[in-house]
Amino acid sequence: MKKLNLDSKIQNSKLNIPKNFLYFLIAPLLILLTGVILLCTIGFNLGTDFTGYSVVKVYVNNELEIVDETVSSYDLNDKKDYNKVYNKITDALSGQDVKITSYTISSMNIIDENFIVSNGQAVEIKYQHNTNDLELIEVTDNTIRQNLIAEFSYQNYDQAVSSADFVEPATNLGWTIAIVASIVFAFIVSAIYMSFRYSPTASLVMLMQLALDLFLVIALLTICRLTINFSMGIILLATFAFSLFYIIYFYMKTKDNLKSEKHGKVGLSMLANVTTKEMIYKKMLIYGLVLIATILFIAVAVEGVRQVALGLLIALVVTFYTSTFILPSFWVTLFKDKKKQNLNKNKNSQ
Repeated sequence: MKKLNLDSKIQNSKLNIPKNFLYFLIAPLLILLTGVILLCTIGFNLGTDFTGYSVVKVYVNNELEIVDETVSSYDLNDKKDYNKVYNKITDALSGQDVKITSYTISSMNIIDENFIVSNGQAVEIKYQHNTNDLELIEVTDNTIRQNLIAEFSYQNYDQAVSSADFVEPATNLGWTIAIVASIVFAFIVSAIYMSFRYSPTASLVMLMQLALDLFLVIALLTICRLTINFSMGIILLATFAFSLFYIIYFYMKTKDNLKSEKHGKVGLSMLANVTTKEMIYKKMLIYGLVLIATILFIAVAVEGVRQVALGLLIALVVTFYTSTFILPSFWVTLFKDKKKQNLNKNKNSQ
């Protein structure tokens, strides 16, 4: 008996899956598998919104208020001095289980028995702990402050380094539950709309497509190690909106083509291909402009905004790919029964 190749197996399958469907699914399945493995091993790259952070300021003696030959003076407007200060700070934090999340030029007011500083130049360091143990965080913060005092030779001027204060997480489990509940509610409303507007099968296709898009975006956020902060909700809701827009647009165009005489009586696969080809050029133009704008925005944006822009860029790429290559195949596969009914009607009419 002759062995069938993969194309033949797909074309002759009982599910009547379009022949390229499985090829287009390879990349999404690999992404999902990789994302699940990373999520189970190293987890999300959680930002300070979920973990909290500590903040400390270090005076740099730029105006020589501290007159001591053991204490150096730095001007943060000078690149070399800026880098020297940064290296001292990273040395002070090395060996501690923390990650610097922000390093910015700031100012300090200091009243000490040896010197007085008004709006003196300083650096503000925010760093993230890799533990939730508050006692361990307090010990680490005290150790880092003492290390900074030693690095800058402030043993006799300890007020030149502020206390390291821990800031509680701004986002908690309740916020996460609210986002999930919002998405579930949107799923239900969208499913009801598609069921009444088109059919229960269309509602099922929509749910599968939306779930695939959301899981792919979450997997890519994990793989790319983007920082997960409050922006996670914005990215997921944007993904949902992009995906839903293209699903409804695809159905509207397909319905118009189904009624159109210029396409004649064609099968579902051909009809899905026709609709996809009509949509892809418009989508490429829109996506091209949006992608260019997003990339330019990423190049000039500050770090926090850049993370959101990168997440939205991932959402755009994912929804473009799935709405172009996966959605038509979902539609053809799940509408098989309707295709059979149409064929039987044509045979009976003949």
